[in-house]
Amino acid sequence: MDITLTEKGELNYERVLELTYMFINRMKEGIDGKLPSFIFEENKKMNTIDFDNITKSGALGYANNLCSRLSTIYDEEEIPDLLWRPYDLQNFNHGEIMRRLNLLTPDRCIAMFVSKIAEQE
Repeated sequence: MDITLTEKGELNYERVLELTYMFINRMKEGIDGKLPSFIFEENKKMNTIDFDNITKSGALGYANNLCSRLSTIYDEEEIPDLLWRPYDLQNFNHGEIMRRLNLLTPDRCIAMFVSKIAEQE
């Protein structure tokens, strides 16, 4: 997770962490024990927007990124989708989402707090 905080959030970062895990736990509870599908649909739309507005990177970084993606492809038919693949959400898989949510616990968290406000103190 990567969370960008306002100045007020930076001053209350511990509370922000607490609220973050409260939200994760509410997500796990879901509606009737299931995650609402609108979250998947929203993420799918956001991924499309992110893909359509990718910031160009340097040639070396771009080449490294493509090589990394190529190393995870086992079927040549996937190569034409190489650029889109990290942004592609095709199916709503409740079990996989719950598995990942269950990994997001405070005891597994390594929180790094970087702040311009804290640097000044």
